[in-house]
Amino acid sequence: MADDVGEGATAELRQLMREIAAGWDAGDAAAFAANMTPDTHYVAFDGSVLDGADAIAAFHQPAFDTHLKGTKLHIDITGMRALGGDSFVVFATGGAVRPDGGPKELTGDAVQTFVCQRVDAAMRVTVFQNTRIRPLRGPAAAAAWRSFDTLWETSVEQGGLLLGQR
Repeated sequence: MADDVGEGATAELRQLMREIAAGWDAGDAAAFAANMTPDTHYVAFDGSVLDGADAIAAFHQPAFDTHLKGTKLHIDITGMRALGGDSFVVFATGGAVRPDGGPKELTGDAVQTFVCQRVDAAMRVTVFQNTRIRPLRGPAAAAAWRSFDTLWETSVEQGGLLLGQR
């Protein structure tokens, strides 16, 4: 992956990723979202689309208080690219790590794309896309996806969504 970002911006982007992880690790959705611009377009692992830091915080706090309580976020940067001016893309993999030291990932790694820009001398995320790594390799994987989709649709039809999200 091309890395044409330069030392100064690279350090800022790495610090931004550490701050994002620190907010998550503290279970503090406001601190986590403080690293986003007020108009951030954020696509969560489940396909939920959130617009703005306030929506990002509101989405995450109930999870931090329940099923993500005590988890740690790891972000492994795999590349960076300058877009021009003060805008950059950070490519990463990462996920939530169990608090009990069990298997590394809660539900497996995701591939992530962060579009970042310098705002008022601070680097912030303005676009984020998070996608679980679940490649379809062969008929068994395709069948598992179909089974999950069928189960999910049945759950939605019966009003059994997690956290009441749609």
